[in-house]
Amino acid sequence: MAGNGLISARVCGIFNAGHEEALASGLDNFTPSKAAMAIGRDLALLPYWGMGCDAVVVPDVEECARFLSSLPLSGRGKTLVASLGEARGAAVEPWGWDRAVACAARKAGLAVGMGLDGIDMLSRLQNRRFSSAFLSRLLPHLRSCEKLAGLRFAGESHFATDVQEAEEIIRKLGRCVLKRPVSGSGRGILIAENGMGKRERDWCRASCNRGGGVEIQRHCEKIADFAMEFRKEKGKPYEFLGYSEFSTDAGGGYGGNFLSQGSLRGGDIWRIAGASAEQVRSLELCIMETLNSSVPEYAGFLGIDMMLCKTGRGTAVFPCVEMNFRHTMGMVANSLGIVPAGGSAAWFRILSKSRRGELLAETRKLAGSMPLEKAAPNGGCECFAEGYLPLTPVNADTRFHACMFFGRGGRFAASL
Repeated sequence: MAGNGLISARVCGIFNAGHEEALASGLDNFTPSKAAMAIGRDLALLPYWGMGCDAVVVPDVEECARFLSSLPLSGRGKTLVASLGEARGAAVEPWGWDRAVACAARKAGLAVGMGLDGIDMLSRLQNRRFSSAFLSRLLPHLRSCEKLAGLRFAGESHFATDVQEAEEIIRKLGRCVLKRPVSGSGRGILIAENGMGKRERDWCRASCNRGGGVEIQRHCEKIADFAMEFRKEKGKPYEFLGYSEFSTDAGGGYGGNFLSQGSLRGGDIWRIAGASAEQVRSLELCIMETLNSSVPEYAGFLGIDMMLCKTGRGTAVFPCVEMNFRHTMGMVANSLGIVPAGGSAAWFRILSKSRRGELLAETRKLAGSMPLEKAAPNGGCECFAEGYLPLTPVNADTRFHACMFFGRGGRFAASL
């Protein structure tokens, strides 16, 4: 499992947590922010669980190997390496493509599956100017589909390139959500509660000056977050991988993924929306048709974040809150090969603390107070009924930690 000099691997995975920052910079040599570096270091094992690779870059091979050997899980047959250079000759599979990771892979002698032209295209696609325009194309398609009659859709998005244009849109929409063109995980978002004040004007000016604009979405009263996950091979249509049910905090930051026996199929989402099986399938087909006509040239993974929201006419689907042309936490949660037993549910969570030693103390407490109860295998997956399962190691300097909570019943761990 542990690397030792050069190793034989076909695909080497790397969690480049500063992907959005690097993509926005457009630089070949990019230094992520301290927060992104901390996330990338602490959660480096995520590709081990949720990406199709046979080698994974981690900051401390021995620590990660000891941690994995301590888990009540079968091995994944993946090798741990300290750098991309140890997997020379392999293809690199990053969390998300950008010029910095492609440049680092080439220097290390790894095959790069996306050229600079593709990365430049990705910069355009990952920009919220694109997702705003995609929503404007998608909504009429959904609303005109006869098989979707009776299913409600919501959402409105505009992209402004200067402060005056932004002010006019905000005045029209009232309460709205402002988003920087390239950002992720709840960063670069501001709720405009009462029109365009000084704070909103300064924020929009900075976003327009630095990023070329600002996305402005009509604020919707959220019921639940979810996503549709896709994969696209070059020259082929989009493949729908399944649903991801997740939670976010008030600022839009990722809170965790809910897992149940039916979550991959939309579980509670479509029951709440009141959609029939035929309507769900029609909606999936409409979205894939819009993707195939709008972005046929893309190859890779894509997650489209969506919402169920309250309207004056009832529950509605907001079908494109944002688009992530990369791997996502939802994909990791769905790919773990770890599921709740029948009658139980689970949350895949990313815990975080700012002070040194806090996370170590908390996880030790969790391990003692929530012992793991293993259940019978379920379709080749490893099953648990109750308890806390760590997925990344924790030491005194760790600030971010991936783990799972299992419990009997419904969404028991929403407040964890």
